[in-house]
Amino acid sequence: MRLRDLLVAAGTAAVLAVVLTSPPLERLRGQSLDLSLWMRHQIFGQLYPPHQSPTVVIAIDEQTYLTPPFAGQPKALWMPEIAETLSGVLKAGAQVIGLDVVFPSSVQSRLPNLETPYLRFLKEGSRDDRIVLGKVQHAKAPLLPTRAQIMLVGGQRNVRSLNVITDPDAIIRAVPLLLKRPTDEGGGMEPSFSMELAARVHGVRPEVLPDGRVALGGRPIRGSEGQRALVNFQGENDIPTYSLADIHACVTSGNTEYLRQAFSGKVVLLGAVLDVEDRKITSKRYMTGAEGGYRPPPCHLPAPERTEADFRRESLPGVYIHAAAVNSLLRDAVLTRAPQIPAALIIGLMALLAASITMRADPVVATLQIVVMSLLWAAAATTALAADTVLPLLEPMIAAALASGTMLAFRFSVTDRQKIKLRRLFSMYLAPAVVEEMLTQEKLPELGGETREITVWFSDLADFTSISESLPPAELVPLINTYFSAITELIEQHGGFVDKFIGDAVVAVFGAPKDDPDHAEKAVRAALAAVALLDSMNEQGAFGRFRFNTRIGLNSGEALIGNIGSRRRFNYTVMGDTVNLASRLEGVNKVFGTRLLISGTTASQLGQSVVVREVGRVRVKGRTAPIRIFEPLGTERPSEHEIERLDAFDEALQLFYAGKFTEAAECFAACITDDSARQIDEAARLYAERSRALAEHPPAEWEGVTSLTQK
Repeated sequence: MRLRDLLVAAGTAAVLAVVLTSPPLERLRGQSLDLSLWMRHQIFGQLYPPHQSPTVVIAIDEQTYLTPPFAGQPKALWMPEIAETLSGVLKAGAQVIGLDVVFPSSVQSRLPNLETPYLRFLKEGSRDDRIVLGKVQHAKAPLLPTRAQIMLVGGQRNVRSLNVITDPDAIIRAVPLLLKRPTDEGGGMEPSFSMELAARVHGVRPEVLPDGRVALGGRPIRGSEGQRALVNFQGENDIPTYSLADIHACVTSGNTEYLRQAFSGKVVLLGAVLDVEDRKITSKRYMTGAEGGYRPPPCHLPAPERTEADFRRESLPGVYIHAAAVNSLLRDAVLTRAPQIPAALIIGLMALLAASITMRADPVVATLQIVVMSLLWAAAATTALAADTVLPLLEPMIAAALASGTMLAFRFSVTDRQKIKLRRLFSMYLAPAVVEEMLTQEKLPELGGETREITVWFSDLADFTSISESLPPAELVPLINTYFSAITELIEQHGGFVDKFIGDAVVAVFGAPKDDPDHAEKAVRAALAAVALLDSMNEQGAFGRFRFNTRIGLNSGEALIGNIGSRRRFNYTVMGDTVNLASRLEGVNKVFGTRLLISGTTASQLGQSVVVREVGRVRVKGRTAPIRIFEPLGTERPSEHEIERLDAFDEALQLFYAGKFTEAAECFAACITDDSARQIDEAARLYAERSRALAEHPPAEWEGVTSLTQK
């Protein structure tokens, strides 16, 4: 990649890194976290089984509202039953109980003694700091428990805020660890509801470290620099959830063993889980299960009938936010975001890689590579999240897509535009493969050559001199250009390139500039196709009133090929005896009445898919050693009749080689006409005439070789 392209790619990556980590795109980062949590759940499943959850929820659910003594009563009148239930839970060994439900008004004046059991429960539970009440802070009037509840629970130190943190997109992803205490309570900082419950389990108070992080027992909480915790939500139903009505029945029935197994050593939260009450959208929104909690087998009441699909919601009851936050704190599994600078570096690197790929590869291939790179990054980010580290998920992939699009536009408008122009310009003078190599290496061709095994094509038009003499140049040039265009395209389609045009002759090369082990077969197939194409063009009148008939000679062998010429002007061309012999074979077609001849060297490199026949042994001008020549007949499997004709021709040829001219003449004569196809075998006809002539005047010495004195 050129320095200019690299600078554009680097600049694009830097801009994208800055933009995608800027505050206005905070929503994108939130969406990235939500999708990362969903992907982690899809790949790794539940990281913690429900029975390992440090927290459990006692739910004020639909069953509670339908079951006596709760049925038909307002929630404010449930205080005796709630007190009885939670007292039994404390006796079963619960470490601490948090109430995510606020009773802000007293009914003591209207219903004497109704609230007394609840107040007694608060007083007894607060003696060993096992009760935390919830409150909701508002700008004007906070929602608080009654003064009696606050006093009997041990004062404000046992009342903590239920407030959570809502992101700009109205989605909850974090909870506060410390909050400002109202001025009427003395000001300062106090733990949040979730932080207080976790601190009670550890038996220590949270503290703020000099670097701004919050610590429990001197141990910093991950990702707590802003005195907040990014909740590590688990997938679907991970919090054991019990119906308040069922646990109340369990307590009254005295099933202490069930209570001990369910609540011993647990943080217990009481909260509402109804579909219309206190539901919030969190970063768990793509993997929320039925209600949000796991339902163990009930203690006393029958399990409520429900299907998970009926209760699957994007929202989550608020009590599960606090439960998940407490679990994150107790497991030391609070999520930690990558800092802004490392995140920007990740985004910038992805963008730079995508830009580099786009500049180097074909657009389709580049797109596939970038998709694979994005999938690999998604897997890496998901794996990091399994270790509680949040890496940017969407931002690098978006950066890669934008960088690729930007560089693709730059490539088409600047870089490729110049390459296309150069390709069109130089492809008229150089082999396409040479042009591609020149553009890839971004340097001009230099003088030099190499010896390589190739196949050379040499073709000419029969009787073209008479055609050119009968037409003015203005009419002749379009005809010859039509012929050259068709032949050139056909040669390039078969992997060769046109070296030069010499009058009406075409010189082409197969097997260069890139190595091609099948150069001989490709050249023969191209020649057969050229003969068929020219016949078709003649039938269609492509050359007006004239018919163009070509003669082609092919030869394979080592030749010098490369940039040959002067320092100021040179051609990518081929030189050597291999080229000369191909030229001689083109002329030999006149002797045997054929249109396509190949050398024995070329024939030896063909596969069995090409049908050839030997047509003679010749000594061309400039050579002393004779060579065998062959005529390619096609690429389709011959029929039995065609095989018989090939065998008959070969038998006649062997008689000719042996000097049995009379027998050879008779055999060749039998091969001249193909009654089934009504075709004349011109080579057989010429051989029959020559055999008869030699029979009348036998040579003094015979070696079966036809010597040619002309090119």
